[in-house]
Amino acid sequence: MASPARSISRSTSLRLVALRPQLKRGPLGDTPLQERDMARYERVSGTLFALIAVAQLARAVLGLPAHVGTFAIPVWFSFVAFVATAGLAVWGFRSTRGAA
Repeated sequence: MASPARSISRSTSLRLVALRPQLKRGPLGDTPLQERDMARYERVSGTLFALIAVAQLARAVLGLPAHVGTFAIPVWFSFVAFVATAGLAVWGFRSTRGAA
C-alpha cells in the first residue's frame, strides 16, 4: 500500500508534467510548427541581409557617394558593411539548413 506522502508527490509530478509547454505538431505529425516558422524567419533574414550586402558591394565598386546630413560616408565603409551583412546572410542560411 502506498503511503499518503508518496501518492501526493506522484500526483504533483504528474501535474507538473501536464503543465509543461508542448510543441505543436502539424496535422500529419510532421516537424513542429515552431521549427518551421523559425526556419522561414531565418530564410527571410538571410535573404534581406544578402540584398543589403549586394547593395553595399555595388556602392563600393561603383564608388557612389553617400551622405548623412553634411557628413560624407567614405566608400571603404561599404566594403566593411558588405563583409558584415554577407556574414549575417551566410549565418541565416546555414542555420536554416541545420534546422530543416
